[in-house]
Amino acid sequence: MTVIMIPIKVEDKIPPEIYAGDVFFPLKFANSGKLTYDYLIKLFSAKDDFDGELTSIEQGILNGYFIEGYNEEDFLKASDETAIALKVVAVDKAGNRKEQEINCCLVDTKSRHIGNGRKKRFRFVSACLTGNTNVTIV
Repeated sequence: MTVIMIPIKVEDKIPPEIYAGDVFFPLKFANSGKLTYDYLIKLFSAKDDFDGELTSIEQGILNGYFIEGYNEEDFLKASDETAIALKVVAVDKAGNRKEQEINCCLVDTKSRHIGNGRKKRFRFVSACLTGNTNVTIV
């Protein structure tokens, strides 16, 4: 009996899946320099059906994920509540690319005088700022 092996080429045409959503931070985290690229990238992940779990990489390299549009000055100079748009990009070994826009929402958590002049600490965080209910509050 002769066995003939016929090679079958399997092509990866499916882009990786990105696990990321909008994130909320106190404004003071941004102004103090805590919200670095390295800090933020750890909040997201990506997985590919062929390549498995992807790791964070530098932009332009295959088989991983990165944040596009990060500018440290945007965080350091933020003076009011705002949402900074970032893009998480995942690329697998085959070059399939997927992008997901996320918002990094900065919330002012300073104590404020309310009503009769007593100092009370409050914080209001709402997914309505971005219209996205898939949020992470840090």
